[in-house]
Amino acid sequence: MSANAFYFMGTIVLLFMLGFIGYYAFRLATVRKHTDDDTERRLERLMRSGVPTALPTESPAEGGPLGGNTDDPAPPRPAGAGSPIVYERGPGLRTFTEEAVFMKRDRAGEVVFQLGDKPTMPLKFLLDAQGRKALTDLSMRATLDFGQAWAILAVEDGEGRLTVTRLL
Repeated sequence: MSANAFYFMGTIVLLFMLGFIGYYAFRLATVRKHTDDDTERRLERLMRSGVPTALPTESPAEGGPLGGNTDDPAPPRPAGAGSPIVYERGPGLRTFTEEAVFMKRDRAGEVVFQLGDKPTMPLKFLLDAQGRKALTDLSMRATLDFGQAWAILAVEDGEGRLTVTRLL
């Protein structure tokens, strides 16, 4: 083959690679925009609904929601670091993972998560739709209960109850 043929084939391969990278960079940017918009919409809808999002865990001897008047449950309260909150209905983490989930949100709104021993990654880069929805719902609940910046450890049991422990 001549030098021109190698140059032509190299150029074709280079253009293909640049097109491939450009296409997926564009897809990633649009997914991030849609995810950010969807998260803000869901958070606004959840805040407007006025529905309590969590029940504090107390023993029946304290007269809390587990042992007191069940007709008038205590309102949710933000827990300090180390105090678990139990949600009667979780976001469906169990269908996505059975491991504990670590999540952290900084003041800028960036949410990262970690499953088991895997490295942390930003939530916006999770491509699994079912997992992204479950983790986004969990993130919105944590933001409502703990404010703009938090770190949590979440576990969903087999019955669908979600236990969230604030770490920071």
